[in-house]
Amino acid sequence: MGIIGSIRKHSGWAVAIVGIAILAFILGDLTKNNGGIPDVGKVNGEVLTSQRFNEKVAEMENNYKVQQQTTQVPAEMENQIREQVWAQFVDESLMEEQAAKLGLRVSPAEVNDMFTGRFIHPYVRQSFTDPQSGQFDVRFVSQFIDNFDQLDTMRRMQWVELEKYCKTDREQQKYSTLINAGFYMPKALAAKVNAGEALTWEELNDCTWAVGNTSSSAGYIYPTMWLMENYDGKKISDLSNVIPIDSGYGTAFSYAAAEQVDVIVC
Repeated sequence: MGIIGSIRKHSGWAVAIVGIAILAFILGDLTKNNGGIPDVGKVNGEVLTSQRFNEKVAEMENNYKVQQQTTQVPAEMENQIREQVWAQFVDESLMEEQAAKLGLRVSPAEVNDMFTGRFIHPYVRQSFTDPQSGQFDVRFVSQFIDNFDQLDTMRRMQWVELEKYCKTDREQQKYSTLINAGFYMPKALAAKVNAGEALTWEELNDCTWAVGNTSSSAGYIYPTMWLMENYDGKKISDLSNVIPIDSGYGTAFSYAAAEQVDVIVC
């Protein structure tokens, strides 16, 4: 699609912005120690002040202490936490605008799945793994949710942050999949997209689609989620003309060259 091409076209800018942002972080840290300006850095027009940065670091250090049942944070872990806070700020600053443009969002059903469903998010697994036995039990997560109203303020805040981290990470996965995978579609439909016009379900249903297997994130799962979010819950399985492609990109594009398919998601 045109918007995917636009992302790729400007991906170099994103890399440059990240590089500049990292430099700003280093300089910000130095100037803070030398009595300079308090801002840690600036990404995509958004400023990260020292106060906000230190608050996030303190919050993550507290989370670490609770999870590890300790009162001290090792120096190496302190550095990792500082890097993680900065990386999260960069990711969120660069992602929010693009995710909004693409209509990427994480549904309540996805959130439930990440916490208590089949695909437990690594952050959740890490947070609810018993440090003594090393075992994860989804029942602990369910109990935590059921007793949320009885939790103290600190644990509620930790839960809110965990949910935010998981949702942001899932958005990033979707975004990366779109960049790496992309779409191929007829020029007439691409022209509409480039002009900012929405495609109708009828237009999509009139096309012949080449899709990956049902376990493929780029070739089936995320395109299905995109259809569901934008076309009243409809899925790839609701399309009239679908050709499964299990043998890679070459086969899919050879079909396109022979005008046997109109849309490729891979």
